[in-house]
Amino acid sequence: MSIYGNAVKRPITTIMIFVALLVMGVYSLNKLPIDFYPDIDFPAISVITTYSGASAADIETNVTRTIEDNLNSVSNLKDISSTSRDNMSIVVCEFEWGT
Repeated sequence: MSIYGNAVKRPITTIMIFVALLVMGVYSLNKLPIDFYPDIDFPAISVITTYSGASAADIETNVTRTIEDNLNSVSNLKDISSTSRDNMSIVVCEFEWGT
């Protein structure tokens, strides 16, 4: 007789096999090592500078552009983004993965 015929003919056995597989699956799932928050080091660096009393335009010309020009020569550099505000400059450098 086919496996389908036996499954229909003996429903208790079919249910017991299904329950056993379900219990083994739940047990295995609980034993599976899962890291919900893995430690990842993003290849980026931030350069934050302060210049008291300077306007955003002064920070842009005197600080931010100088830092960007010097950091452009760094190898494996993917992107540079910057923000200039009154009294502060933030330059973020993103590198290629694996550097």
